[in-house]
Amino acid sequence: MITAQLIAYANNHAQPIGIAVVVRNDRLLCTFDLSAHPHLPLMAKHVKASSHNRQDYLWQAACLELFIADANSSAYTEINIGLDGAWNAYTFDSYRQPNCMPPRHTKLPVDLTTTITEHTLTIAYPLAHSGYGAIANIGVSAIIPNLAQQLDYYALCHQSTADFHLADNWNLPIQWP
Repeated sequence: MITAQLIAYANNHAQPIGIAVVVRNDRLLCTFDLSAHPHLPLMAKHVKASSHNRQDYLWQAACLELFIADANSSAYTEINIGLDGAWNAYTFDSYRQPNCMPPRHTKLPVDLTTTITEHTLTIAYPLAHSGYGAIANIGVSAIIPNLAQQLDYYALCHQSTADFHLADNWNLPIQWP
């Protein structure tokens, strides 16, 4: 298991978000510890991804994200999860390509589940669904409102901007298979 903290971009007063990442039974499990952010509306539930709770533009509000990189190319998958369990999954050939809004959806069915408790949100993603023969590393990020209801952008590290699509910021070395 890998544990780390996400730090906010350009907000030195923001509390970090703890994460824990592990691969178990060919599923990537990523838990976000949001206990330092008690103002967030988390309601305990277990949500299985389906077409009726798939939503675009989750990053415009509170959203937790995973970036899963193909070890053999510049392709990657972006997973977005809302605090209510709404979700989406996008596929890119390389950095933000194709450049379209909304981004290109991954195909259904996605066997993605989200478990929400009072202080945590855990994403379980089947790595075999990615279609990649091997996974090199992942990126983890979050967009959450602060007490002033302005969005803070969290990642493991930041370059000169809060750009979660920069592969240089994906520094969790997950080896799969």
